[in-house]
Amino acid sequence: DFEKLKFINFSKCQSLVCSPDLSYIPNFEELNFYMCKNLEHVHASIANHCKLRKLNLEGCHLSEVEFLEILSCPRLFILKLSRNNFTTLPTLERLNDLEELEVSDCQQLQEIPKILGKLRRLEGNNCKSLTRIPSNICDVGDVELYSSWDWKLVRNGFPVNHLFMPEKFHCQPNHRVVLPGGEMPKWLLPNKEDYISFVASKDLYEKILG
Repeated sequence: DFEKLKFINFSKCQSLVCSPDLSYIPNFEELNFYMCKNLEHVHASIANHCKLRKLNLEGCHLSEVEFLEILSCPRLFILKLSRNNFTTLPTLERLNDLEELEVSDCQQLQEIPKILGKLRRLEGNNCKSLTRIPSNICDVGDVELYSSWDWKLVRNGFPVNHLFMPEKFHCQPNHRVVLPGGEMPKWLLPNKEDYISFVASKDLYEKILG
């Protein structure tokens, strides 16, 4: 009898290739597959667990997350997908209460889809293939995007530009964006309105002063 089971932990199960059929466990609220490095598929039975609140798939090396398109978990508020190999992230329209989304170190991820209304925190660090971010990303209270790689997002320029529009930030005090490189991006230099503050290294400080 699994009626009362609330938490299921498969973390670091190296032999797990496909998540098990969980249809016989109707009331679990937290599901953890952290660092199941050989996990290739997520069983379809996960799609309709209405009481699921936390789903951790960090470090599973998943090459696709199509199951998210049919995921109907209205109470899910934390979704951890960091350190996986998928290239696209589907829209999460069915996850009405999602508040935290983590996709850091997803080296193949190219685009983050439109942000849902209730999302409060987005973490997408070191996604070196990322080329586009959603136009409504500033609706999220806590955004963390930085990269130690040659970030394609920076080279594109335009998708990042709206992050620096002052009118976007009047209610959003906690946006952290760290851009790699040793020079100011060309799309930032023509800025003539308001101001932008940043922490500079000693070498850059001396270069600015001349």
